[in-house]
Amino acid sequence: MSRNQSGRCSFFSCVLAIISVILSVRRATVAAHLLEHRTATLRFPRKTFGLGLKMSTAVSFIDIAVNLGDSMFQGWYNGKQKHEPDLKLVMERAKKAGVQKMLVTGGSLSESEEVIRLCRDLDPDRKQLFCTVGVHPTRCGEFESDPEGHISKLRELIQNNLDVVAAVG
Repeated sequence: MSRNQSGRCSFFSCVLAIISVILSVRRATVAAHLLEHRTATLRFPRKTFGLGLKMSTAVSFIDIAVNLGDSMFQGWYNGKQKHEPDLKLVMERAKKAGVQKMLVTGGSLSESEEVIRLCRDLDPDRKQLFCTVGVHPTRCGEFESDPEGHISKLRELIQNNLDVVAAVG
């Protein structure tokens, strides 16, 4: 098998594995959880639009691709610690800017475990931080040694953390 064919097989194996995990999660529970916790309102800036209508000045957002698991938020850049961890400051600045909820991304099994821990530690009331669990296509090699075992670990991670996991992929 050539390198290119091997890469394609790994990618398709990863896609099939992710689909399997998605289908195995209790859809109704996850859907209800998403509807309950992922609401945001976008209100337009105050303007009259020439009609005498005034609209709210409040704007709120949900950031759907937050990489808080990245080592830079622990102060590490290019293998050297440059500053103290500043995750709480990042979250405070985001909230002041109108970000009400954040979806922290997990791009591998180990990253997914880490972002679940971060969500629990930084937002114990589960009001602002939620996460994804999955494997990014560039990390499909994780499935090669034990595909069924890897899928099982992902499935277990999702099912044991439905209060924090908002998306799978």
